[in-house]
Amino acid sequence: MAKICIVTATRAEYGCLRSLIDAVHHDHHFQLQLVVTGAHLLKEQGYTVERIQEDGYPIAALVDVAVDNTSELTIAHTMSRYAEGFADTFHKLMPDIVFVLGDRYELLPICSAAFMMKIPIAHLSGGDVTEGALDDAIRNAVTMLAEYHFPGTEDSAKNIIRMRGSDKNVFIVGEPTLDFYTTETLLTRVELAEALHLDADKRWVLMTYHPETMQSLDYNMEAVSNIITVVQSIPNIQIVITKANMDYGGKEINEYLDAVAVQYPGIFTVVSSLGQLRYLSFMKQAALVIGNSSSGIVETPFLSIPTVNVGDRQKGRYQCANIIQASTGVDEIQAAVTTALAADKNAYNDKNYWGEGRTAENILKILHQMVDKKIGGEFAIDLACAPPPISFQKINKHYLYASGRAALYAILQNIKYHFSKIDTVLLPEYLCESIIHTVSAAGFRYDFYDIKADVEPNCETILSKLDNHTCVFVINYFGCVNSEYIIQALRKIQSDVCIILDNVQAFYEMDDRSSANYVFTSFRKWFAVPDGAWVKTVHNNMKPALYPNGFVQFKFAGALLKYFDSYKEVSDQSYLDLLIHGEKILDNSYDVICSEITQAIFEKIDFDGIKRIRSMNADYICEQLKKMDIYVVKGSKMPKIPFFIPILVPNRDKIRIALKERNIFLPVHWPRVEGIAHTNRLYDTELSLVIDQRYSIFDMKKMIGALNDIGGNKGYLE
Repeated sequence: MAKICIVTATRAEYGCLRSLIDAVHHDHHFQLQLVVTGAHLLKEQGYTVERIQEDGYPIAALVDVAVDNTSELTIAHTMSRYAEGFADTFHKLMPDIVFVLGDRYELLPICSAAFMMKIPIAHLSGGDVTEGALDDAIRNAVTMLAEYHFPGTEDSAKNIIRMRGSDKNVFIVGEPTLDFYTTETLLTRVELAEALHLDADKRWVLMTYHPETMQSLDYNMEAVSNIITVVQSIPNIQIVITKANMDYGGKEINEYLDAVAVQYPGIFTVVSSLGQLRYLSFMKQAALVIGNSSSGIVETPFLSIPTVNVGDRQKGRYQCANIIQASTGVDEIQAAVTTALAADKNAYNDKNYWGEGRTAENILKILHQMVDKKIGGEFAIDLACAPPPISFQKINKHYLYASGRAALYAILQNIKYHFSKIDTVLLPEYLCESIIHTVSAAGFRYDFYDIKADVEPNCETILSKLDNHTCVFVINYFGCVNSEYIIQALRKIQSDVCIILDNVQAFYEMDDRSSANYVFTSFRKWFAVPDGAWVKTVHNNMKPALYPNGFVQFKFAGALLKYFDSYKEVSDQSYLDLLIHGEKILDNSYDVICSEITQAIFEKIDFDGIKRIRSMNADYICEQLKKMDIYVVKGSKMPKIPFFIPILVPNRDKIRIALKERNIFLPVHWPRVEGIAHTNRLYDTELSLVIDQRYSIFDMKKMIGALNDIGGNKGYLE
C-alpha cells in the first residue's frame, strides 16, 4: 500500500486540498498521511486544525513550528524550524510521495527536507505566475525540486515544461478547489444569513486582502484602507471579510480590520476563517468579490461572480472575463467596483479556464497508474499512463524489421518481385556506408547522383542516369527535404520510376502520404528501444521477417553484465565483447523481425511529449545559432519534428574534439565512404547538434555556451 503524504499549512490550502485528501483517504490502495502545520495551529488564525478533525480525516502528524510573522527576520527563522520539523516528520513517516500545493514560503523548507531525503515531491498548482509576490519565486523553486507536477491549466503546464526543459511527469488536472462545487452541497442563502447574522435581502460582498510581500507595510495598510472606504459606501450592502494570512504585515492588517468591524457594525463582519463550506457557499451568493486572494482569480470565474482584483499580488496570472483589475487608489477601486456590479454575468465565456471540478478524480487516476512501491528510491510512473501512439497502431506488423538495414533489404527483395528489370539503385552521393553494403548484399548494382548545397537531390544528374533498369533512393536528410516535390519531379521524367524514400531522419513524417513506392524509417534512431524499423509500401507481397533477433539478447546480456560491474570486478571488455557481438549480428542479418521488447515499449511511448521537447530544444538552438552566424542546414523546408539540428562549420573535426573535452558528444552524418570519390562538402563540414528528448533546455544552453567559447577562444568557427 502506497503511503501518500499530503501537507497542509493554511485554511485556504486545506480547502483546495480537501477533495484530494478525501479521495486518497477513501481509496484502499493508498494510506493517507495527512500532516498539519503552520497557521492551522494558531488561535489567531482560527485554530483550523479543529475543522480538519471535524471532517474526520486522520492526522498522521502535527508539526508546530511556533510561526512568527512579525518581521522578515522572524519568518526566515520560522522557515528553519519548518525544515527541522519536517525532516523529523518525514523520517518517522517514510512516505512514498509528498503532495504540496501552491507557493507559500513554508513550502520551500518542507520540500527541501523531502528533496534531501530523496522523497518524491508532487506539486499541485505549479506553473502559475504571481509577479507581485515572493510566492512566485517560491513556487518556481518548488517546481524545480518536485518530480511530479499537477498544474491546473495548459498555460501553467507550458511554464513548467519551459522551466524544467522537459514535459516528463507533467499532468494537467485542473485546480483542485473547484472540486467542491461539483461534489458538495452548498449552504443556502437563508442558512448563510442565519449562521453569519446577515440580512438575506441585502447585497453581500466577500473581501479578502493579503499582504503584497513585494511591497512595504505602509503600502498594504493604505491599500486595505482604500478598499474599506469604497465598499462601505455601496448602498444596501453587507461585507464579510476573511482575515489576512500569516505573511509579514498580516497581523497589522487584521488588527485594522477588527477595528473596522467595531466602527461599522451591521456592515462589516470580520472572521478568521469561514471554513471551506461557508466560504465557497458565501462566494456563490456574493454580488461582488474584492481583494487579492487567489480564490478571486480561480474560483469566481467558475461561478460567474464579478471580481475586483486589487494591486499586483496576482500580477501575471490569467484573468478571466469576470475579473476587473484595479490599482490600490480609491478612485481606481471605485471605478472597478462600479463596473463589476453593472456587468452582465452572461457575457463571461471562460468559466472553465481553471478546470471543471474533477481534479481529485484526475489525480487519483494517475496515482493508480503509479507503482505501489518504491523502485530504486523513486515513486515511479508505470508506462501505462503514457498515451498510446496513434501511428504505431496503424503499422502492419508484417512490415516490421530489426533495423533500417533489414528494412531496406526487404524492400529490395520486393523490387525484384514487382520490377524484374531493375538491377541498379541510384544513390545520393552523401549517405551512410551501410546503405551501399545492403544494396550489394541484395544483389543490386549502384550508382550515384549529386546532392545540392541545400541537401536536395539534383534531378538533372538523376535524369542523366535514369532508365527502366534503375530505381532511385531518396534520403530525407534531417527531415529537411521536400521529398514529395522531388518524387513528383522524377515522375514527370519517368512516370513509372520506382522510388525508395529513406525517412530514417524523419520518423514523424511516416504518417504523411507519400507517392514513393517504398518508405521506411528506424525506431532506435529516435527512441529508447533496442531495435526496430518500419516499411510502408503500395506494393504487396513484402517478405516478412521471420527470425528472432539475437542482437537484442546480446545487448541485454552486455547491459546486465555492466550492471553487475557496480558490485564486483568485471572488465569493461567482458561486456563490450557482448555488445560488439550483438552489433555484428545486426550488421549481417537481414531477415530478422523487430523484437517483441521493442513492440511492447513502443506502444507506451509518449509521442506527443517527445514532439514538444524536440521542438522546444530545436527552437532554442536555432534562435541562438542566428546570433552566432552559424549556417543551419534547412533544405527546402523545416522538419515537422527535428532529428538533429545540422550545421555546417569549418574546422568541424577540431570543434568535435573541443566539445568532447567538455563532455559534449556530437555525431556527424556521415564519414566518407572509402574507395568512392565523393566531393560533397557535407562530409567535411556537417555537425549534428543533439536536441532529442533526453535533454533539457539547460543542456541546450550548455552546448551553445561551449560553441561560443570554442569560437571565441580558439577561433574554430571563423
